Amino acid sequence: MLNSLRTELLRSEVIWVRCATARPKLLNIGDSMISYWKNLHLNSETIGLVYGFLGVVGFSLTLPATRAAVIDLDPLIVGLGRGLVAAILAAFTLRITHQPLPSKQQLGSLLVVGLGVVLGFPVLSAWAMQQVPAAHGAVVLGVLPLATAIAGFLRAGDRPDFSFWIASIVGSTTVVIFGIITGAGQLQLADLALLGSVIAAAFGYAEGGRLAPILGGWQVISWALVIVAPFEVLPTIFLVLKQGLIASPIAWFGFAYVSVIRTKK
Repeated sequence: MLNSLRTELLRSEVIWVRCATARPKLLNIGDSMISYWKNLHLNSETIGLVYGFLGVVGFSLTLPATRAAVIDLDPLIVGLGRGLVAAILAAFTLRITHQPLPSKQQLGSLLVVGLGVVLGFPVLSAWAMQQVPAAHGAVVLGVLPLATAIAGFLRAGDRPDFSFWIASIVGSTTVVIFGIITGAGQLQLADLALLGSVIAAAFGYAEGGRLAPILGGWQVISWALVIVAPFEVLPTIFLVLKQGLIASPIAWFGFAYVSVIRTKK
């Protein structure tokens, strides 16, 4: 019995010594990684591409998540409610980071961003996702780059090169043909809603692009969420009282995704 106890004590001591000697190595590895990231200098274009890639990844799941949400929830609750949830997170973030208030001149532009990105796109796409599959909607949204480029040209004076226009027009034409073929020879009402969401998002993105160099990218969408939120409160309360909030976990997961990930991208 004593020998067994002594053996266990020796084994515990060996394990403790190994952990104690390994800890400095782990700390050194952690310090080296932190030092590496601190000394890694990325130019603004590379950082922009990284953010853009993350935004595309987040956007790619928007329609499937919306489709999951509207199976049990009213499309207007999804379209308006997601903005309210995101507005709360945005207001908290703006507060703790001590962001300055936008000027009176910037409020009008932020309202345009909000009407396009926070209201127009979510509400129209949520309604359309009740009518067509997410894959169909994703193809129709392929016209968004061209629409954004046109809006940027009209609002911000952007000048994409000729090859961009050719590629965008060819791609957008393909999307329209796809919508007609899958709609038995004509565009469905859901297709028109998706196109409307594209136009709303395009002008919202273009206006946000004008403000981003002044306010910052995430600050623009955050202020837009906060400014539009008061217009969403009463309709959302009315719809919740009328329709209720009984939904499956999958529907709530989809709603949470589009509220947090999509709007904050």
